[in-house]
Amino acid sequence: MVKKRGLSLAMVLAIVTIMMLVAAAMTAIFTMNLNLTQGYYNGTIAEKEAEAGINELMYRLSEDANYGRAGQEIRGTTSPDFDPRECYHVITFAGGGGFARSTNNTNGDSPSGSLGRTIPTGHIHVVSTGFCRGVYRTVEAVIAKPPNPFGIATSGKIHSRDPLTVKGIEDPTRIGADERPGHIVCNSPDGVIIEQGPDTSRHTQVSGFIKTVGDISLDPNAEVVGGLRPKSSPTQLLDIDLSKFNTAGKSGTANIIDASFNSPQVLDILYYAAGDLTYNSSVRLNNGVLYCAKDLIINGSVSGVGAIVARGKIEVNNGVSLSGIDGSQVALLADGPIVLRGGGNYFRGLVYSRTNIDARNIVVLGGMVVNNPDPAGGDAELENVTIYNDESVGEIKFTVVSSSQVTTASEYTQPTGGGLPLVGVDDGGVVDAQGNPIYGVGGYTGENWTFGTSPEEIEKLNYYLSNSVKESYKIGNTPLTALDMSQIPSDAGGLVDMLGTMNKNMVDWETALEEIKDLEQQIRLEKDKLDPDPDADNSAIESTITSLEKEKTKQEGIRDAAEAAYDQAVNEFVNAYTSYAQQHPAANGSYHQGGTGRLLDVTINYDFNFNEYLPQSDALKITMWHQINGRP
Repeated sequence: MVKKRGLSLAMVLAIVTIMMLVAAAMTAIFTMNLNLTQGYYNGTIAEKEAEAGINELMYRLSEDANYGRAGQEIRGTTSPDFDPRECYHVITFAGGGGFARSTNNTNGDSPSGSLGRTIPTGHIHVVSTGFCRGVYRTVEAVIAKPPNPFGIATSGKIHSRDPLTVKGIEDPTRIGADERPGHIVCNSPDGVIIEQGPDTSRHTQVSGFIKTVGDISLDPNAEVVGGLRPKSSPTQLLDIDLSKFNTAGKSGTANIIDASFNSPQVLDILYYAAGDLTYNSSVRLNNGVLYCAKDLIINGSVSGVGAIVARGKIEVNNGVSLSGIDGSQVALLADGPIVLRGGGNYFRGLVYSRTNIDARNIVVLGGMVVNNPDPAGGDAELENVTIYNDESVGEIKFTVVSSSQVTTASEYTQPTGGGLPLVGVDDGGVVDAQGNPIYGVGGYTGENWTFGTSPEEIEKLNYYLSNSVKESYKIGNTPLTALDMSQIPSDAGGLVDMLGTMNKNMVDWETALEEIKDLEQQIRLEKDKLDPDPDADNSAIESTITSLEKEKTKQEGIRDAAEAAYDQAVNEFVNAYTSYAQQHPAANGSYHQGGTGRLLDVTINYDFNFNEYLPQSDALKITMWHQINGRP
């Protein structure tokens, strides 16, 4: 009996032991599963925190493209149920603190990133670390602002009378090499129509896609690498308010007072034209902005760096050679239609119209956009057009340096100065005491002497007026009387009046001088009449001589007063002339070429970033995404 009870107790103990082992094992398994579940949960939260860091950075970059360049740090949490010390995300552009450094290389001066990455210009390398209760997750990404994405994009119909070429390029000097996608987008139900034209050897070539709300009709042998997308939903297009580029009333703006210019123009400050404006030769922008409140016609090429904006139409009736586009980045923006006639030449930049575009015989290195708020408009009519979508014109940056003194611009100013053309006189080759030619006289008849604003040039002008003109009078030659009246800017009448005053003074001086010469002759003649006999009565003759000498003294006073008045008028004119020269560009439109000694106190930075006018979803793109378990 005792044996049986002992055996039963042993069995109970064995069973209890087994049950305890099973319970312990189950507890261990449960704990392990719980830890795995908790770790997975924490890892998921940490990953979401890392992604939240990327989203927050995208927002900050949309507000400031240079965010991060000053070493900023993002630290926050999107998990309100946790203590911020237990759950957070970190992005640091400064480095340190145990977190990998992010790098903003939008300006191209920070190509070396963390984790051994080389960062291309215009890109941001981001390392976002998420943490939750001991678990780290890292998201590595590269963010970029995409280039202007379209070769041509319109709100209206696209119609090409012959095969159309649209390709993307990165380097305008290597056309055809390493082609990128170049797209055609049309938001009109009338779609895209590209005809074959008379030359059957040509065919349409598009390195991207053709997308339209309507149908697509192409020449038979068309090549469209990215495929056709008819009956698609509309695409968001650039929508630019041109009034924001208005230069009227801005310090440093030259108000254009001529309706037309016949000589080549170099525009290197701010310009404003209140009415219609025509250029009958080339226009080159040297970091300049031209704003025309009405219609603008350019019967010549457009090149350089800057912007041309018109609230009416823009018509360009020429292009430049391929070599002439080197370095060019021009924004051509119009509320009205844009007409391009290239003569088989090139234009580099962005062409933007809020009405329609009509382009023929031209190669555009950049992009063309028509966005007409009227659904019935916004068409593009093309003939013999090639478009190379140059990504570099997606953002055009330049700095305008001007002067608060500048007022107006006219073609009728000096070729190399902002003053006026002074016409010399002929004295047969007069020289000064040292044998130097006297400016404006002698062999210089009819030349437009150029006086700028440097101290040396002002001294030359003063010498010219104070000495040369006087010398001309002394030898009996015709003096400088006025400006070439065919070349007087409408706001230069005051200078003409001052020259008239100077001329009157010198006429008074010359008249008095002639009177003095005549009186001296009369005095000599009267003295010759004097009877040498002491007893002779010479009283009448002596009285006449006395009267003549009194008149001579009077005329000498008039002469001296006229000369003093002339000298004063010269000083006043030189000061006024200097001020006028400082207020005006040269005849070729350039303010910087208009003379030395100018006050350059206006600086305006322009950043025509056309991605700003895209929807926010298209303004920034993530070009690389890599998830890392842990913290690198």
